[in-house]
Amino acid sequence: MTHPLGASPALNCTGTTYEVTPACLHFRDTEHRRAACRAFLERAGRANLWNGSYPAGHGSNSVERVLLAIVESVWNRRNLVTLSEILDVLGKTELGALGGFLRAMADGPDAVDDWIRGTPTDGTV
Repeated sequence: MTHPLGASPALNCTGTTYEVTPACLHFRDTEHRRAACRAFLERAGRANLWNGSYPAGHGSNSVERVLLAIVESVWNRRNLVTLSEILDVLGKTELGALGGFLRAMADGPDAVDDWIRGTPTDGTV
């Protein structure tokens, strides 16, 4: 089976079967997704919520719970947090980190790489 973008066949976002979805096109693989989620939490000022390989715990306050729900939503592609929760709970730093993260994902894996390195081409953090 040929990848619609001309690349060789690949596993889906969960790493189990070949299936190309828009969500899969944001990250190259699980390690790339992991690095991006870790960078998001770091930029949101909550590096302590990352245990080295995966999100850590459930959060001790509403901001941490929403940030972890965002990471879990990206990680497992499940809707665990609403936009209204995000807007009601997160502050400027966290929203800025999320905006940069979403913009990088929208622009694809190379933009995610730039964002992780802290050198996004569009000026977002």
